[in-house]
Amino acid sequence: MTFYAQKLDILLIGVSHNYGKYPQQDVSDIHNKIRKFNPNAFFGEFLSKEDEKNLMDYWYKQECRSFI
Repeated sequence: MTFYAQKLDILLIGVSHNYGKYPQQDVSDIHNKIRKFNPNAFFGEFLSKEDEKNLMDYWYKQECRSFI
């Protein structure tokens, strides 16, 4: 029995979810790499600027600090 499989190219991008105070970041290089890769599908977690500001001091952060 012979099996044929399609070759898959996979690009994984990981990000930090540290919502503390941080300077403005330029992620255009990452965006350019994604465009160059030309994926058939792209999945992610995106927030509006307003939602991101609200997460800076999200409710569970204080409880998480108590475990450290």
